[in-house]
Amino acid sequence: MPTQETVTVFTPEEIEKFKTEAFSKFGNGEPKYQQPAAYILMLNTGLRTGNCWACSTANINLEDKYLEV
Repeated sequence: MPTQETVTVFTPEEIEKFKTEAFSKFGNGEPKYQQPAAYILMLNTGLRTGNCWACSTANINLEDKYLEV
């Protein structure tokens, strides 16, 4: 019978660093990255880049808390 194995891709500390960098700003206050929320969405869901960019607000159900891809 197959066994399950837990694979950790990023540690919690690495995820926090990623999030901090994604929303970081230059000294003049301008954001370093154009779509930081998209990077966080991909990190948390495993979405591929193309799927993420194809999403629109019509794909998001805030009431039932799901994203339709």
